[in-house]
Amino acid sequence: MDAKEEFWRRFQESVARLQTKIAQLPSCSAIGGERQEAINQVRVEISKLTNEVADASEYIPPHDQRTYSEAIKSLNDTLNTVTASLAPKSGFKFKRRIEPSSATAPDTRHITNTPDVQPQPQPQTTSKDSETPQKDYNAELKRPSPSPIRRPSFSQSRSIDLTSHTNLHILLPPSASAATSSGRLTSLTHCVVNLSLPTSTHPFANLALRDIASSLIITGRVSGAAHITGVRGSVLVVSAGQVRMHDCVDVDVYLWCGSRPIIEDCRGVRFAPLPEAMERGEGRNMWDQVDDFKWLKDSPSPNWRVMEEGERIGVDMSMAV
Repeated sequence: MDAKEEFWRRFQESVARLQTKIAQLPSCSAIGGERQEAINQVRVEISKLTNEVADASEYIPPHDQRTYSEAIKSLNDTLNTVTASLAPKSGFKFKRRIEPSSATAPDTRHITNTPDVQPQPQPQTTSKDSETPQKDYNAELKRPSPSPIRRPSFSQSRSIDLTSHTNLHILLPPSASAATSSGRLTSLTHCVVNLSLPTSTHPFANLALRDIASSLIITGRVSGAAHITGVRGSVLVVSAGQVRMHDCVDVDVYLWCGSRPIIEDCRGVRFAPLPEAMERGEGRNMWDQVDDFKWLKDSPSPNWRVMEEGERIGVDMSMAV
């Protein structure tokens, strides 16, 4: 079975599993947050599946990619429909009825009669709202700064996106916790990036690292999957529910992983456990139970190994603060 067929098989299994979970959501109790936790878990798994399709784009034909994208869109649409049907009906409908009610109608007529006074607040509010998600933190980081450590707040963003930087030391402050729905670090060279502060209370749902060279990355906590692609000559400190590495060379990984880590098309990857002070305390750390999907022989894979005690550096938060 070639790579495309194997991916298709795994994708179909994942879609079937997610469809079952979505269908079971109405039976989950709304008391104690059980249902919301189940919904969040489905969203994390859909996000993971999306990242897996992106990782496989190198060998999947464009037509198949469209098929995968349509299947994922269908999952999201189904999930949104189900969650909307389960939402408390009084909340949303009550708010929507207020706007056209008699309480607001006189104000609307008053605005029409005095156009020079009342229209002003509306464009201002809309402008602020539209500016909020559009702040370009990457452009801000490229500007000269007297501080050797950059601390982008990401307070006006829903996700963390650090792209195309060289020779930067980036430390995310706690204010970035509002943006940890997902994270993406791409095209970084000779950088030190520490994402641990905001994720200590609000873990990433998922995280993607791509095209990183000669850098130190402390990812912080990831509740779902960390997808690591095209990393060269770097040190990664990762705490995630799932880890998948593709096309990585000469990378040291200090790891906490709640499932078996997966590598594909990798060489010279060395693993060590996350330092005790940074442990999650959530079940078993499977950092050394690595599966090499491109090594099918019974003998150990030559593409990765466990770091000896003497090879490990003293990894702690001071490395990136």
